[in-house]
Amino acid sequence: GELDVAEIELVTAIEYWSREPRFHTLLGTVYARRGLFDLALRSWEAAIEVDPQSHEAYECIRRARHLERQVRLEDEVAPWRWWTAARAAPTCCRSS
Repeated sequence: GELDVAEIELVTAIEYWSREPRFHTLLGTVYARRGLFDLALRSWEAAIEVDPQSHEAYECIRRARHLERQVRLEDEVAPWRWWTAARAAPTCCRSS
């Protein structure tokens, strides 16, 4: 699907332009939309390594961690909420 194509294109772009934080941030967003939060966090952290002023990557990390804490608290009540939260996570990183 579209997320698979986006992932492939972003990984390729990072191979050529690894110092472009935007590509890392967008790849993190793709991973988050797929529910791959560990990979998403690694990508956002890579964006910050490239550009410590990457406010968008910091915001994505902050929101993902907040969402993770919230979901863990609610998990005992409704275990299916993690899936719902995973679908909502990428909104933290939409382009302006």
